[in-house]
Amino acid sequence: MELDLIDIWKKDTASLKNAEINVDEAIGKKSTTVLAKIKFILKIEFWLNNLIVPACAVWYFIDFGVGYGVFTFMAFLIYFFYYIFLIRSINRFDYSGDVKKSLTKVYKYLRFYLLHYKVVIWVGYVLVIWGAAGYGFYMGYTGQEMDLPQNTPQFEFTKTEAYVVIGLIIVVPVLFAALLHWLVNLIYGLKIKKLKRIVDDLS
Repeated sequence: MELDLIDIWKKDTASLKNAEINVDEAIGKKSTTVLAKIKFILKIEFWLNNLIVPACAVWYFIDFGVGYGVFTFMAFLIYFFYYIFLIRSINRFDYSGDVKKSLTKVYKYLRFYLLHYKVVIWVGYVLVIWGAAGYGFYMGYTGQEMDLPQNTPQFEFTKTEAYVVIGLIIVVPVLFAALLHWLVNLIYGLKIKKLKRIVDDLS
């Protein structure tokens, strides 16, 4: 009787272990699928970055001077190595090992990447557009840097029209940034949220 009970206990323990392994493997494979999609998008961004940014750096160097060209090229190098780091981090993920630890690490890297995107959109893009558009409007409205007497308006706006233009300068970049935010969330955010749910399931 005791031998039967021991045999049953051993079989149940073995089946529980097998079930545990199967669950880990299933979650690991699910994580791999999500990560593969993210890696595919990152690779597209990586190659676009390699083509577009160096060309912009050369253009800025020729048209605007050494400072702009060097700054753009430095930004290119930072993103170049950043993309490589993210892609390698995803490649190192192995669902046959410690799935939770490995996936948590990759998730944190990708979450930071998503946060960086949002900061660039809302702080970098909006402030730059506001500054450039506002400066252009001011210079055009006052006639500065043109072959006109000082303070001669280039744009013949009434006060109401000027307020409308200023309103557009403020609102349009925000709306465009909101659209970019939505696209980034669609491309990366939803997939990263899936990873978060998988990490929570493993916990």
